[in-house]
Amino acid sequence: MINISGSELVEEIIKLEEDSIFEKISLFNYIVTSEFKFIRDISKPIEINKVIFQEKATFTSSVFMRQIELCKVTFHKKLSFDGTVHHGHLRFTSGIFEQNVSINFCIFHKDLKLHGGVFKKNIGINKVMCNSGLYCEGEISANAISIYSSTIKYEVQFMNEGKLDYLSLSENNCKKTALYNANIGVLEINDCSEEELIEIEDSQLDELRLEDLRNKGELLVKDSKLNSITIINLINSKNIKFLNITVNNSLSNHFSIKNSDIGTTEFLNVDATQFQTVEIEDSIVMNVLPINFEIENIKSKDSKNRKEIYRQLKYAFQKSGDNYKSMQFAAGEMKELFHNYKWFSKHFIDKFILWTRKSNNYDQNWLKPLLLLLAIIFPIYFNILYQLEVPYVFNETFAIKDILGKYLLFLNPTHKPDFIKGFNLNSQNSTIALDYICRLLSGYFIYQIVKAFRKMKE
Repeated sequence: MINISGSELVEEIIKLEEDSIFEKISLFNYIVTSEFKFIRDISKPIEINKVIFQEKATFTSSVFMRQIELCKVTFHKKLSFDGTVHHGHLRFTSGIFEQNVSINFCIFHKDLKLHGGVFKKNIGINKVMCNSGLYCEGEISANAISIYSSTIKYEVQFMNEGKLDYLSLSENNCKKTALYNANIGVLEINDCSEEELIEIEDSQLDELRLEDLRNKGELLVKDSKLNSITIINLINSKNIKFLNITVNNSLSNHFSIKNSDIGTTEFLNVDATQFQTVEIEDSIVMNVLPINFEIENIKSKDSKNRKEIYRQLKYAFQKSGDNYKSMQFAAGEMKELFHNYKWFSKHFIDKFILWTRKSNNYDQNWLKPLLLLLAIIFPIYFNILYQLEVPYVFNETFAIKDILGKYLLFLNPTHKPDFIKGFNLNSQNSTIALDYICRLLSGYFIYQIVKAFRKMKE
């Protein structure tokens, strides 16, 4: 390889540009030992192949009429394109970029293509005007890519085979941003304007982060694997859809919604129970469309907040026709309301009513009131038999079949006072009182059993 200074490389480019013999400016096998600064309009295509830049490289205020291709290059310091105009493609094919790559205030009349390379720091695309598309494809890996305040006429597309640790989309004007088969660490989206579509399909994300997003377009996440979903300060005015989402098992994965109004966000075939933690705080979620959406064990900052979230989800599932899930969240709402009320307060009666409803877990468990019915009534029933001196209670053989047989009749709240032949419950004041207590308890527990069975109603 040939050692050459930055200024000498500039002279070489100008020489090749002015020489009519060469149709292309080809730079091959150079080691650039000093800072490279280029300010010059070029009409020929440029190919930079197997060139090592040891110092900073900058292209400033230049017009390139044909494409620029970077292949098998090494940049030890920062690479910058500032205020350049490109009538041909700018293509990163392969190479190692050890410091930041910065593309600022540039105009592209054709595609900006990231087809390969190892970017150890950040790729910053800031206030760029692209009259075609921006494509990130092939074997490219990067620490971070930020696309900020840029206008892309057609689409931004990611189909990278390597992994991008961080990708940020913020305040861009683009009709479509597509991620297909992409592998990304953290994807942060801060803007989705009107008529804009952000589509994530068949991709793998460690975290999808929607923060300070005012969504006026459409955000579609489908057939993808997500480790975590974080939604903070989001206002959804149009469409957000999560379709057929698979959750990667991880100790750090989470589903979090805070201080947001997620509007009519659609969840189709999403199992949020696979996340290690599910947290919803100070948010409006009652307008979501849940279809085969599993969510439970929601954490929140306090019981009052959790009660409100359960109330909203109750109505959301009810509107979608899922009465079973709606009743589950209704039970959760009542459970949190019970914790909110104090015994010795104006809510004493409400607290007592909620306490009694715990007998069937707020209409969710039919077995619990049945067991309580059998367990509570039987000692009273046996006491009544003892006071009436029913013979088989005192019999040495202790006729269990007789006791249990009559016990089933006794569980009927409308049983007759003389349901045991030769004995009348109204013969003693104590047995009258116990009988009426049992009638009330039996009726109550039977009602709780029926209420629990009704959770499966259509």
